[in-house]
Amino acid sequence: MREDKNIVCKAEIHWVIIIPYIILIAIGTYLGGKYGFLITLIISLFLGFAKKLIAMLTTELYFTNKLIYGKVGFINTKDLASPFDKIDHVSVESGLGGKLLGYGTIVVHSISGKYNFQFISHPEHFRDVLLDTIERYKASR
Repeated sequence: MREDKNIVCKAEIHWVIIIPYIILIAIGTYLGGKYGFLITLIISLFLGFAKKLIAMLTTELYFTNKLIYGKVGFINTKDLASPFDKIDHVSVESGLGGKLLGYGTIVVHSISGKYNFQFISHPEHFRDVLLDTIERYKASR
C-alpha cells in the first residue's frame, strides 16, 4: 500500500473467490480416502486455487480525499493511481450470486483507461462513498 494519508475507504476481496476450491478439497478429502486431501489439493492448485489466492492477497483498491489507487496482479500487474479530476465514471457490475452474497466488480473509467476490480466485497458501498468523496473534492476546488 502506498504511503498516502487520509485513506477514506479501502475495498476488500470477498471470500467467495476461493469457495469452489475449498468445496473441491472437502469433497476429495471425504471421497478420496487416505490420500484424498493431497490429491485434491494438487488438482485444486492446478485448476487455479493458487492464482485466486494470490489475486486475493495482492489486489488493492482504496481512495484518499484526493485520489484513487488500485493494483491488480502479482507478476503481470495493472496499476491505477489517478486524481479525482481524471476519473470519468465508476460503476458496479454483479450477477445474482454477487447480489446475494455481497460482491461484485468495480469498474473505474479514467483518462488513462478502464480498470476492473473483481470480487470486491460490498461494491455499491465503496462506489457510493467514492462518488460522494469525489463530489466533495470537486465542490472544494
